Amino acid sequence: MISQRCPVCKSRRIRRGYRTTPFWQKIVFVYNLLCDNCNWEFRGFAVPGTVNSHRSVRDTLAHILAAEWIWLERWRGVSPRSLLNPSDFGTVDSLKTRWAEVEKDYSEFTSRLSDELLTRVISYRNTKGEEWAYPLGQMIQHVMNHSTYHRGQVTTLLRQLGAAALPLDLLVFMDLRRV
Repeated sequence: MISQRCPVCKSRRIRRGYRTTPFWQKIVFVYNLLCDNCNWEFRGFAVPGTVNSHRSVRDTLAHILAAEWIWLERWRGVSPRSLLNPSDFGTVDSLKTRWAEVEKDYSEFTSRLSDELLTRVISYRNTKGEEWAYPLGQMIQHVMNHSTYHRGQVTTLLRQLGAAALPLDLLVFMDLRRV
């Protein structure tokens, strides 16, 4: 059981009983990678003026990448003080290149997942310097949910800009794996 104080409401948060498996985490990881790569061909990459959490498709994709990168670093015992900067990715190719590096690191990391590792509590410092600790399995699920949320925003941005977006549902992915 882990107990931490919520920084917003100051109540105690208790986490217990969460269980996942290495097999499921690997499936969700591969799904996440597939979905992360679905919107690369859009030409309005850095077009501002759309309404969302981030200013453009590029900024939103860069945010997804930055979050996936920073969490992987935390799981490796490093607590970076800042996220990657979206302006460092001026082209689709520059973002794709960095993403491929992070994907490779994720693949290596997930190849070693075990039941024991998924339940291990990992401490880290966030970008504000605050210390937090969660079981690895919960952190992985958080990252996958975070990426899914922002990929939905990319879909909205693409539609606002008149572009088509691919279906990114987990069950669509599961059906594709059966083919």
